[in-house]
Amino acid sequence: MDIVEARPLTVYVQDLKLSEKSKNALLRCGIRTLNELVRWKGTGFSQIRGLGNSGVKEVQALIAHSEKIFDGFAERERRIQQIFPKVCGISVNELPVETRIRNILQRSDVHNVGDLIRLSGKDIADLPNMGSEARSQIEKLIEDIIENGESCITDWKTMESDERGEPSVKGFDFPLIDRLEAEYFFKSSDLADWFGLSRQRVHQIMKERPVKRVDCWTGKSLSGTEQSLLARLIQTKTFGLRFENGKCVCFNNKCDDFACIFVSGKEIKAFFLKDLPEHLQTQIKAARMHQLSGRNWLI
Repeated sequence: MDIVEARPLTVYVQDLKLSEKSKNALLRCGIRTLNELVRWKGTGFSQIRGLGNSGVKEVQALIAHSEKIFDGFAERERRIQQIFPKVCGISVNELPVETRIRNILQRSDVHNVGDLIRLSGKDIADLPNMGSEARSQIEKLIEDIIENGESCITDWKTMESDERGEPSVKGFDFPLIDRLEAEYFFKSSDLADWFGLSRQRVHQIMKERPVKRVDCWTGKSLSGTEQSLLARLIQTKTFGLRFENGKCVCFNNKCDDFACIFVSGKEIKAFFLKDLPEHLQTQIKAARMHQLSGRNWLI
């Protein structure tokens, strides 16, 4: 038997380009696949509870193009079979996603990239404790792998340190940026300066979130020089400082937490209050740097 077993082409409702409302209405009605949808013998889609007029139009347009949709999924399946032998040995631990997502995948018997690209939309929807944002991230990741094959795997690895231990090229930590924007009054427009890009390009990257630009800013070590720079900021109660190889920028949630980011030419490091040495935590709290609303930007 081949490495990739041939299986009947089943296109699940969760894989279709329909609104979540329409998908849920079809599933509640017992329509689980495009195959069933095309063959449906009900009294009319307008009778499906919760579908609504816009949903009926969505479904009718989809059925009108069902042949092309089947062809598209058949080509996608052929592409999966083509790249499967090249990616099946890559562990999900190498995926550019949060540890929590990797753990969920492994608990669901998704141990390598080969397992991952064979997940259907239904399989992804059935993953436990996976929010909508995480599911969307997995779906984009799968499509990137299917489209680009080994090249996107290479892109992931260029984001890591090479065998000599040299810092990797800096990338975007999208979940962390979202958190900073939501809770720490950070503006993603600042990324233009950090990466030497236009604001329009930053906006595009934040919207598309390409896998090859993914990086993780946390979990890194704070050097002695960086501790000294941060201590200087705390002493002067400023939230930004340029130094020879980059800059240090700080944020807070005006309540009980503080974030410090070091930006250099090759990497970005992020530390929250709990990540810092105890003596710096004490100094930050004493200066109320985790609560101050005013900022004296020096960058």
